[in-house]
Amino acid sequence: MKWSHGRAGRACGDCDPRALSAVAPLVIAPHGEIAGSASALLGVFQFGVGALAGALVGMFDDGTALTMAVGLACCAVVGWVVLRTMAR
Repeated sequence: MKWSHGRAGRACGDCDPRALSAVAPLVIAPHGEIAGSASALLGVFQFGVGALAGALVGMFDDGTALTMAVGLACCAVVGWVVLRTMAR
């Protein structure tokens, strides 16, 4: 079975990078007076989390797709925990 990003996305609940584009206006809307700062903060956070996740996957790379799959699974678990914590 050949590794592809399509399979990885479907394995993680059909993660779609366009989802963040749709959520950003919802996050920024309550902060209309400082929308530029809120947008910048959101972008820095997204960039930082992506850089951290990429660095961690790169540190543990063994030449197989397993490292990426474990990284995606860890990100999914962390996202679920954050969602459940913030929803309270």
